[in-house]
Order: sequence, then C-alpha cells, then structure tokens
Amino acid sequence: YVVSIFMLLSAINFSLYIVAFKSKWKKLREFVELKWFACSVGLLTLIISAVLFLNNGYSAEEAFRKSLFQVATCHTSCGFATDDYNLWPPFTWMLLIFAMLSGGCTGSTSGGVKNLRLIIIANCIRNQFRQILHPRAVLPVRAGFPFDNKLVTMVLDWSDHTLSQDRGIWDKYIGHPF
Repeated sequence: YVVSIFMLLSAINFSLYIVAFKSKWKKLREFVELKWFACSVGLLTLIISAVLFLNNGYSAEEAFRKSLFQVATCHTSCGFATDDYNLWPPFTWMLLIFAMLSGGCTGSTSGGVKNLRLIIIANCIRNQFRQILHPRAVLPVRAGFPFDNKLVTMVLDWSDHTLSQDRGIWDKYIGHPF
C-alpha cells in the first residue's frame, strides 16, 4: 500500500501541494482535474478488484491491493508489477490501458496524455452535443474556470495530430486500417 500511495501522490499536480501546505484543504475540492484523477483511480481500482475477486479467486483484500497497485503504476507510468495481469480477464487489460493513456495530472511527473487534456476534450464533445440542441448558445469550455479558446484549439490540434500519428503507426506495422 505504501508504494501505491506514493505513486499516486507523484501523479498529482505539484502546485496543489503548495495549496495544501498553506492550510487551504477546502480549495483542493475546486480542482476538477484532481477530482477526475481521484475518480478514475477509485473507479478503476474498484472495478478491477471486483473482477479479480469474482473471477480469479483472490481474497477481497488481495484483489484490492493488487488492483490498486496496478492502477497506480499504470496511471503514473512507473512500470512496476506485483502480479501478472496477463492472467487477468481481458476486460481489465482495457481498463489498465485507459489508465496508461490518461496518465496523471498536469504538472506531475507521470506520463500519459494528462487528465486536463482529457477534460478539455470531453468538455468540447459535450459542448458540441449541446450546440445541436441550442444552436445559438455560447458554450465556453471550462473546468472550474473557462479556458482560453487558443488553449482549447491547441489541445484539440494536439489530440488530432497524436491520433493521426497513432493511426499511421497502426497501419504501417499492423496492416489493418481502421
């Protein structure tokens, strides 16, 4: 548990530690990225724990401990392993791949896409659906505070470029176009 906790602490935005050390604990609830990350870790850990408990014959504590460690190491790109997750059900592999791709919070040492970019992309998608219902609405992208349009455009361009590269690599080496 100790290593898992420190891996998760390393995936949190380091500027939030300054906020916490200044005794402003209530302000931490305002940070959407921290909520997103905590929900992601909690939800993935609980789902994988339940699957391991029900399908693989682990005890409840062992399933929770092994799933928490694997989720933490995948979110933070540490690369540690306490169990061979190739023996786990394939459904759990997809959840761990999501953890690897999403990574940690912006301003941390973890790898991955970073959760703030995912929040911006999710808000843009949500706004597009809202725009269909309300064509004249002005819908800013926000995560506790509105983002500048230039930043949103940069994130969307980055995600488009990254997905294009990934598709090219997939086509070249796997040979099966999407």
